[in-house]
Amino acid sequence: TDLICVYLNVVNLVIPIGFDPWVSIHVLKLEIWAGKIISPYHLYLNPKLVVKQYQFWRLITNFLYFRKMASVLTGIVLIGGMIPYLSASFARIIFLSNSLTFMMVYVWSKQNPFIHMSFLGLFTFTAAYLPWVLLGFSVLVGASAWVDLL
Repeated sequence: TDLICVYLNVVNLVIPIGFDPWVSIHVLKLEIWAGKIISPYHLYLNPKLVVKQYQFWRLITNFLYFRKMASVLTGIVLIGGMIPYLSASFARIIFLSNSLTFMMVYVWSKQNPFIHMSFLGLFTFTAAYLPWVLLGFSVLVGASAWVDLL
């Protein structure tokens, strides 16, 4: 309960208005997984299970699991339609949360292109280049660029 109180204070101070529900879902998800109520393997995107066994929650829940926090996404993925199906079948990507996070970073960087930023204190750049900097860093640390480029 202390974690939830701290979380609510941080959300009110730091998180932009549109991201409150998304962050709330992630905190709830962490509590569920920590209690071992639901396994991440019940949430991944599997088109066969969606179509044949009517497990429609998989269309949404695959955006909630972060396997590698280092792979800092660069693919803009539209939620719904054929994009999740195509990316899962074409590239064998079963969790699209990285792409969703990158989409939010990309939209923010396009709305605020002139904000000056610093990456690890090594160099400065404007926010318009943030997606490219994150893509380069994720490749540098050994993550696959394949997820980012979808």
